[in-house]
Amino acid sequence: MGWWDGTRTGADGSGTPVSVQRLAILPGRLADQGTPAKGGKAPRMSTISTGVGLISGIDIAGVVDALINAQRGTVLRLQSRATVFEQTSDAVKSLESDVLSISTAVQDLGRAETFSSFRVDVSDSSVLDVSATNDAVPGRYVLKAVRDAATQQVLSKGFANADQQAIGAGTLVISTTGFLHRSTPLDMLNGGNGVRRGRIRITDRSGQSADIDLTNAYSVDDVLRAINQNTSISVTATTDQGRIVLIDQSGSTASALSVVDLDGGYAAEDLGIRQSVAADTLTGASVYQLTGDFGLDLINDGNRLYRVQGAPDLRITLTDDTVLDVLLDDAVTLNDVVEAINGHPDNNGKLQAALVDGRLELTDLSGGGGTSAFSVQDINGSVVVRQLGLDVSATGNVISGRRLLAGINSVLLRNLRGGRGITQQGQISLTDRAGTTAVVDLSNAESLDEVLYAINTATSSGGTKLQLVAQIDSAGTGIEIRDTSGATASNLVIADVGGSTLAAELGIAVNAPQNSVASGPLGQRGINEATSLEDYAPDGGGIAEGSILITDSAGNQEAIYFSSAVQTIGDVLMRINAAQNVAVRAELNETGDGFVLIDQAGGSGTLRVEEVDSTTAADLRILGQAAVVNGSQQIVSRRATIVEIGATDTLNDVVQKINDAGSDVTASVVNDGSAFNSYRLVLQSNRSGVTGRFAVDSGNLSLGFQTSVQAQDALLRVGENPASAFMLASNTNRFDGALPGLDVELLKTSDATVEVDVSRDNSSIKDALQRFVDNYNAFYDSAADYSKFDPETNERGILQGSGFLLRVTTRLQNAIGRRLLGPNDAVRSLADLGVRVTDAGRLELDTERLDKLLAENFQAVSKFFLEADTGFADQMQNTLDTLTDSFTGAFALEENSLQESVDSLNDRIQQLEAVLEMRRERLMRQFLAMEEILASLQDQQNALLQMSRATSSNRR
Repeated sequence: MGWWDGTRTGADGSGTPVSVQRLAILPGRLADQGTPAKGGKAPRMSTISTGVGLISGIDIAGVVDALINAQRGTVLRLQSRATVFEQTSDAVKSLESDVLSISTAVQDLGRAETFSSFRVDVSDSSVLDVSATNDAVPGRYVLKAVRDAATQQVLSKGFANADQQAIGAGTLVISTTGFLHRSTPLDMLNGGNGVRRGRIRITDRSGQSADIDLTNAYSVDDVLRAINQNTSISVTATTDQGRIVLIDQSGSTASALSVVDLDGGYAAEDLGIRQSVAADTLTGASVYQLTGDFGLDLINDGNRLYRVQGAPDLRITLTDDTVLDVLLDDAVTLNDVVEAINGHPDNNGKLQAALVDGRLELTDLSGGGGTSAFSVQDINGSVVVRQLGLDVSATGNVISGRRLLAGINSVLLRNLRGGRGITQQGQISLTDRAGTTAVVDLSNAESLDEVLYAINTATSSGGTKLQLVAQIDSAGTGIEIRDTSGATASNLVIADVGGSTLAAELGIAVNAPQNSVASGPLGQRGINEATSLEDYAPDGGGIAEGSILITDSAGNQEAIYFSSAVQTIGDVLMRINAAQNVAVRAELNETGDGFVLIDQAGGSGTLRVEEVDSTTAADLRILGQAAVVNGSQQIVSRRATIVEIGATDTLNDVVQKINDAGSDVTASVVNDGSAFNSYRLVLQSNRSGVTGRFAVDSGNLSLGFQTSVQAQDALLRVGENPASAFMLASNTNRFDGALPGLDVELLKTSDATVEVDVSRDNSSIKDALQRFVDNYNAFYDSAADYSKFDPETNERGILQGSGFLLRVTTRLQNAIGRRLLGPNDAVRSLADLGVRVTDAGRLELDTERLDKLLAENFQAVSKFFLEADTGFADQMQNTLDTLTDSFTGAFALEENSLQESVDSLNDRIQQLEAVLEMRRERLMRQFLAMEEILASLQDQQNALLQMSRATSSNRR
């Protein structure tokens, strides 16, 4: 009889040993040592699938598992070690998360925005809305909402209806350039020193006085308007070149015409009119002069220099044959131009450039001896000579340029008629309708205001003043001369004298029984080669990149590509004129608002421009066929909306055409409610302020346009004392950057000033520093929990005794306690700011100390955190990076090491499991073989029993 005793794992796989009953292998008995086999030979079944010996009754699988589990001790120990490594890795990752939170707080402390939060208190928030940006300066500011922005609107005369009455055939031109009145800000007077605003008193010759308030004046226009609209005195204010002129209209001689400052101010003095004269005209001192500090965008009526970047723009040839090619890329002011010429490396004192009486003057000091004439010319495609007023011939060894600055509120004559100016200036003869005649000499006039002033002050040879008024027309693009005599004895006569062409070319030549003459638009040049294309397209946008196809009258064609590098009108002209296959010339047009293509092929066909792959031609306003102008085929591009009105068009039709043209205005029809002809055409600018100003030329259409709302900019006065305050203008009611770091929106005007208090809002600094403290404490608490040891229970934290944790903690503590910056800095450590280490090792912030330091020495606190490289934020972040860098950081290296250990143990466990599995299979095979033997023995036992029973039976 054989016996086996052992253990096996439970059925639930828990590995818990359970008793295996003592088994006996006996012939004719089942495996439970008790029940005999019944009925002879037992059925034989496979034990492979069941794992139970059918003969022996043994749980073979259980026995094998028990044997194998007895050999799993090494595996269990390795699994236990892997679990410890995994738990350690989880703890390290948790600590890394805490350190990353510290890093986030440090990054906040290193942002300039954290130290740039401000609180804004406005005394009257119904007038101004003020917000602070990051670069605001704490302090108290006094602002005044002087004027709000207005959008120009014009109304036509009334019509009976909008959908039936035809308004007549003609052409309507809506333009945003060509204005003859250029408002001069007071800040440009006195060489850029401006005017100390205040109140003045004017006394006319009758002895009547009026106090004029100029405390809110922004421009010379405001000054003139304040005087001319005052009804207490009989004085008219006007300008003549760079002077303000007062003309007494009282007809009295009882008193002097005088102007004085009030309240101890200086406004009259700075305006050049603080004087007293026993005459009808008070001519002020010159207060508007050109200086070298003027920007190049302010000269020549704003027509800028067209420069080709990277190449010289101006060639000056001297009489000794010296050639100076002058690069003006970096020139911003007139002084820059003078210095570029005088400082040219090849000059060596041969040429002297200077600003003299409002014009550039070049003096050739080379001594001559060469074959060249003293001259100036554009080179490399630049257009700067005319803009600098140097398009004149030398007189001896001097080139004295043209005036670069028009008079106050005026424009230069040379920019009229599309830049052609006046062909021959000279004398003109004037006769009012009362028959009084005068001749005025305008040979040396360079500014339009000189012409108007000369006509307005013209007197006969006998000293009688002509009763004529010359002024800019209501559209702002032309001039008109009105007779105010009320007489009809004579025609109104304005005529050129001698070879002068001034009257004719200004459109005021007349000899007729009429009371006025109007020039119509004078084509003041508002667009030149340097004009940007960013808003040139009809829809107000830029030019689409693409190609156009030009076909000249001879049928020659060339496609011209306009890339994004084409930025100005000059770039467009240059590309078209460089075309080799078509005979077409491109130049600025004669109306001063665009350019023109002129056919030079002389063929029988028609010049035309087509699109190739975009909307470039339409955007450039040259899509279509040419028309014959002055005997040549031309395609004219104008920065204007030109609408052709048909003979049967109604107001509604006109509205549709204007709006379809994508112009700078929006058209509509209003019913004003009047009993007669109540329907009017309304045109309103699409842009507010002066930049949205537009002019309407209705030609022979009888539309009777009148301006109902003038375009005006919003005005904001900055400062409590008008004399020292400055004025800001905006085409909207927003003044972004009105003061350093302050954005202001004007909500309504007010006679009262508004106080704005800007103070630092240190809450963002305190919050960021508190987050740093809290995040560090969270790390510290986690580290303490992971490294704890309980001597009573002998329980240890997973990182108890970890050298890695000790190194990390030490690095952080050293970084927190480090002293930074220099010995003279007021704040050098977190401790200086009120951050201390408690006895428990955690951080604690003393907010009262921090508040006090922020109030007393904000810059020192800011420097401590923000100083590049040596400040706390950069230094602390460097330390944190050594810990958290995803490749080289201490946490990454530790986690990688732990993972390698886990992987290594798992590999060993897998190897051992494979060995144990092989052993299990071998044992299973052995037990199965034993089953076969037992089955055979059982068969033999059964046979013997059968034989024994048979023998016993026979004996009986």
